[in-house]
Amino acid sequence: ESLTAWELAQRAHAEYYRYTAEAVRATIELATRAIEADPELVFAHTLLVRARVSEAMAGWSADREGSLRAARAAAERAVEIDSRNDAAFSALGFALSFSGRFRDAIEMLERAKALNPNNPITLLHLAVTRLNPPVRDAAQALSEAREALRLSPTDPFAWTFHLVIGLALLLLGDHDAARSSLDT
Repeated sequence: ESLTAWELAQRAHAEYYRYTAEAVRATIELATRAIEADPELVFAHTLLVRARVSEAMAGWSADREGSLRAARAAAERAVEIDSRNDAAFSALGFALSFSGRFRDAIEMLERAKALNPNNPITLLHLAVTRLNPPVRDAAQALSEAREALRLSPTDPFAWTFHLVIGLALLLLGDHDAARSSLDT
């Protein structure tokens, strides 16, 4: 079966949202094939980033650091291809955050947000990053996670929006609201 780079990337995207170890591996394979078919397709690079970070953080990678290095490389390439693409900067921020480079992550995610303030994934990544002790700002994380949920209430990963909202509320000392969010 001969598929175009865009078709491969779309299949990778669909696989990613199944969010299982097998689906993430399929996402990596399909995104890699899409990049081979069209090395300039930013969308495929950003999907590769999401899948590589996901396999690292979910424990599905035999080499967590290798997965994160691959994610950062794909994200850097996406930014190199298109320095005005918000998803590229969002992907780089995501990879940097899960690599423990929180300040660098916020810088890249803020650039993504400046390019597109309505991307719920960027807002989610900002919120998650802001929950980490070196850069902790639970109030800002709460605001960004709530905005992400408002922008995409039926997102397949809406549960993560609720999780981040609950964690931010917990850090702010509002235990009842945190419990309510986490029960959603």
